[in-house]
Amino acid sequence: MKKALLVIMLYIIGTACTDPLDIDDNLDKHHISEDVDETDDLEAVTWDESVIKHLAVGNTWEYEFREYDNFGQTIYSGEHCSKIISDTVISGQTFYIINDNNTEISCQRNSEQGLRILHSFFSDSNSEPMLKFKYPIETNESYQYDGNTISLVAKDFKLKLSIGEFDCSYYRITLSDTHYIDIFMKPGLGLLVEEEYTLNEKSGSKKVISYRELSRFIINSKDSN
Repeated sequence: MKKALLVIMLYIIGTACTDPLDIDDNLDKHHISEDVDETDDLEAVTWDESVIKHLAVGNTWEYEFREYDNFGQTIYSGEHCSKIISDTVISGQTFYIINDNNTEISCQRNSEQGLRILHSFFSDSNSEPMLKFKYPIETNESYQYDGNTISLVAKDFKLKLSIGEFDCSYYRITLSDTHYIDIFMKPGLGLLVEEEYTLNEKSGSKKVISYRELSRFIINSKDSN
């Protein structure tokens, strides 16, 4: 398994995400599927809600990303790109290789339990992909991921973004008693919003550390399993 993952890493080094969407100007800037007519109406999209995230080579998610200092001032603002650049077979299972803004690489697959992620490319052959987003899942249900607790805050949370309105699953990762990450996932699409923040134990006031919001995406209409 180590040898196979080393080959994957060498391939990724030469695969950039500098022009993440790489599409003609006449195509819709929000949603493009190579196998259906272009549309700027999200209500016309049929989502495959059997999975929490649609996985197919070429899928691309572009986000507006911001980081903040201790005083709430923006210290960084820019675009982040997450793109499925290839797929591979590991231990008999198909994984999709995701380049996250040229800073992190992961292998992901949809299972019967939800979205599983393999981060450690040089781990031994006995390592198992971790279940990050359990799906389906019920409100208030919780489970462990990488030493932290993830719970579902709301099952059908309505979220309005600049690109449209979505019904999504609202997850929360508890990093400590005061440190959290709220994640909003649209079944059949993937990550919409991720917000990391801390809460003041006395006042309950919220201090945002980072925030990213989906601004554009490409979803191929291939099988996402």
